Amino acid sequence: IPRHANQYIHTSFFDSTVIMSFALLSALALTALYWLVRILRNTTQNQPAGWLKKGFTFAVLWFFIALAPVSNILPGQELIAERYLYLPSIGISVLFACTITAVLNTPSLQKTVYKGVTTALAIGIAVFFTALTVIRNNDWQDSEKLWNASIRHNPQNAFAIAKLGAYYLYEAKNGDDISREDTLELKRLSAEKYELALQIDPSMTSPRNELGIYYTNTRD
Repeated sequence: IPRHANQYIHTSFFDSTVIMSFALLSALALTALYWLVRILRNTTQNQPAGWLKKGFTFAVLWFFIALAPVSNILPGQELIAERYLYLPSIGISVLFACTITAVLNTPSLQKTVYKGVTTALAIGIAVFFTALTVIRNNDWQDSEKLWNASIRHNPQNAFAIAKLGAYYLYEAKNGDDISREDTLELKRLSAEKYELALQIDPSMTSPRNELGIYYTNTRD
């Protein structure tokens, strides 16, 4: 695992968090597969399956199938990226909707107070995640804000630090209507970020190459 990867990546299967996550995901997958077999069997016997079982099975299988291509079974450059969950999150949303609908239609919970609590909880969760989305969108306004946000979250993220350095270098070379002093300052900031990234992960090649060019061009 590269050292610039997120600090929350575990390197042992026997970490308690890994074991708990594996157990939960396995239980969900096995339950979905079991219900899928039952649904297919009932279909061949002209016996309709319950909508909840269909919804749960679809949601869980969609999550795993959509996540499979980016699960790093064969490790790539980025082990973690929020975009990996864009499609799988559809399954999570369907599962959430099925759960809320099932609760609202449970005979023992038909009282208005229970329905009100469930509805309020669902609305609260939706508002909460909507607010998180709005806040996160602010980080995506430009590359500087995005990589600075990543660094705030994980100061040892050498990949994000190097990307911020690359952004400063790009602006120095391609920025519109910037003075010579601003260009030199952007290059200095770029070199500073590259040096910091290499302190964390000396194996990174691009920052080292760019630093070599920078020092060659600025030497006395």
